[in-house]
Amino acid sequence: MRGGTYLVKGQHTQEALDGEHIVPYESLSRRVPALRDEFAGADPYPHVVLENFLPADVIERMLAEFPAVRSGEWIHYVHFNERKFGQTDRELFGPTIRAVVEELNSPRFLGLLRDITGIDDLLPDCRRLGVRLAMENLVHENFDQLDQLMPLYPPDVLGICYDPGHGRIAGTGLDRLSAQTNRLIALHLNDNDARRDLHQPPSWARSIGRAWPLCSPNPTTAGQP
Repeated sequence: MRGGTYLVKGQHTQEALDGEHIVPYESLSRRVPALRDEFAGADPYPHVVLENFLPADVIERMLAEFPAVRSGEWIHYVHFNERKFGQTDRELFGPTIRAVVEELNSPRFLGLLRDITGIDDLLPDCRRLGVRLAMENLVHENFDQLDQLMPLYPPDVLGICYDPGHGRIAGTGLDRLSAQTNRLIALHLNDNDARRDLHQPPSWARSIGRAWPLCSPNPTTAGQP
């Protein structure tokens, strides 16, 4: 702790949480048909409100772990379109915050969202309009999720938007992307110092050069920039 606030790396003072304690899957699963109707009929855009979504004790534990702005644990983003503090290194999260973030990114929770939002209903429109949905790799390796998701949908409707900055922080981005090059449909070009999601201009730290051969129509012969 510093100044009474958890800086959270290696913090193991609280009991570990399981997914069922974070997200009430059993009760939500029973409500999926009603929640799906509520989502589809909401105005002015499709959405659903889940009151008291997180248990009160989980929220209290998250608040206790949350670092102060002046703790030195934040990345300060200052761009023409944003001014904010953020943190992308989950190893610096407290155990409760990390458990909640990981659960909300888990295949189980994403499957629940899919059932509520009816994303499969987009597929006919995607084909009719010639639109492909792109899923982006994240700072914290999510290629396991992408590998599970891609076989569920054909390449003409679902692909990958590769973020080389995120791939550099994760450390395995390009290696994992190399197995999914047939799904690569977009790039989110930015760079960083391999620790923080800084969104610097491409080649700021020369982390994206290896991505160009994978983006070529002929990856086996493409040269690096």
